[in-house]
Amino acid sequence: MDPAFDALLVCDSRLGTVRAEAMAGLTWTPEVIYAPVSQSYDPPEPWPTVRDPEVRLFIDGAIVAAEIDEAVITYRGPTPERAFVVLSRAAVDPAGTDGRKRGIRLKTVTIESATRTSRVAGTDRRLQSGFLSGAGRGWTDGAGFIPLEVFAGHTGDVTLTIVYEALSGYALDPGPGANMLVHLRRLRLSAERHALVSDLALRLKEAGCHAYMANHFTPLIMPEMVNVAWGYDMIPVLFPHYFNPDARINFQNNIKVFSAADRIYAISDCTRADMIEHGKLEPDQVISSGISVSPGISARSSAEVDEVIVPLGLRRKGYIIAVATVEPRKNHLRLLRAYRQMRSQMADCPDLVIVGKMGWGFDRVLSYRHENGMEDCVKVLSDRTEHELSCLYSGALFSAYVSVYEGFGLPILESMVCGCPVLTSDRSSMVEVAGGAARLVDPYDVQSIALALQEMSQNAELRGDLIALSRARTHSYSWQRSAGIIVDDLRMLADQS
Repeated sequence: MDPAFDALLVCDSRLGTVRAEAMAGLTWTPEVIYAPVSQSYDPPEPWPTVRDPEVRLFIDGAIVAAEIDEAVITYRGPTPERAFVVLSRAAVDPAGTDGRKRGIRLKTVTIESATRTSRVAGTDRRLQSGFLSGAGRGWTDGAGFIPLEVFAGHTGDVTLTIVYEALSGYALDPGPGANMLVHLRRLRLSAERHALVSDLALRLKEAGCHAYMANHFTPLIMPEMVNVAWGYDMIPVLFPHYFNPDARINFQNNIKVFSAADRIYAISDCTRADMIEHGKLEPDQVISSGISVSPGISARSSAEVDEVIVPLGLRRKGYIIAVATVEPRKNHLRLLRAYRQMRSQMADCPDLVIVGKMGWGFDRVLSYRHENGMEDCVKVLSDRTEHELSCLYSGALFSAYVSVYEGFGLPILESMVCGCPVLTSDRSSMVEVAGGAARLVDPYDVQSIALALQEMSQNAELRGDLIALSRARTHSYSWQRSAGIIVDDLRMLADQS
């Protein structure tokens, strides 16, 4: 690291301290400042609730006023002739397990008249319409019908008393009142966050910082400092269906940071173009810095490879490796369909080894493998060390990375560094990173993927050519190059500030 340049880390205190193994991977030991400032780690925003169940009575076609005092409802009036309904708010009980909405729980219903007194328990089997069954018996669903048969024998005016139990809170109905409460709460949280960020900015300046670099999970702008940010991709904008609502909301915060930042460092030319076009940023606001592989990823010897793969039932050059988080955007289902098609047409077919964390939708991949009887030939691995991953790359026949869209495509470069030829998608940054040193394929065309898998499996000359080309291609990326671009630009921005 440049001795004239220093850096410290900002981490959200709600995540605990930085892992020792992460710090061990750095060439220096930075100071760490902890502050609870990232919106990504805020608890889910609850909808406004009230304690009042808002109990009303609906009697013979009209809402009737009732006396309510300390969980006791009292009605005085004529004996109902057509309907008697207990109305209230309803909500899912946070302590419940069945997910059903509950209104109030009737403990007892007492009816008094000049002729007689009768009492009905809340668990009485006659209480059916509007009442929960099973473990929820006695609870209304927000509109509990008291059957007219319980008023049998009563004439004239009656006094009806209901002892009930309510939930601890009920969600307000959507409308102007609830929306105003949500707005006010957001204003309060925004003010609290502004104070936290201002305090953090002061601490950073006191520590001698001139610039703040925001990342995807901590999208912040620091007041009175040079603000820069990493630009990984614009995929949540281009393909929102691949992300859950929380991730899309977090990315909107990233876009706000991009718009306000003095500079964004895009990890590829493709990402830079996407940010300018879809993020409505000025061209001189975004520069390509590139990234590279971890220093722990490198080619391994045959002995090292065998030590890792033999216990997994694999043999050198006897399998295809596919490294990516198992989620829909990474296209594992089409890869599996293509692989199944190849196996039906090719003798001595290599195995397929999928390596990656289990993301959302991973169960569809595992189900497809099971339904098509491919557990023996398709292995799924996760939680591999960098040494194990390097060995898996080094021992593979080739690497298949047919993602739908990427901001960079690190497994392409990792494969090349380990001397593993690459099959990848013919779009986005994957074409850029491949740089003519990989076999390209349409990620949406299963037939084309199957043909490419078979060609890569059977054509040793093609694999050898790609390995030779990839050796030169890997020299285009290094952390020294990326760091140099960023540090030089930060100096310029600091001089201009």
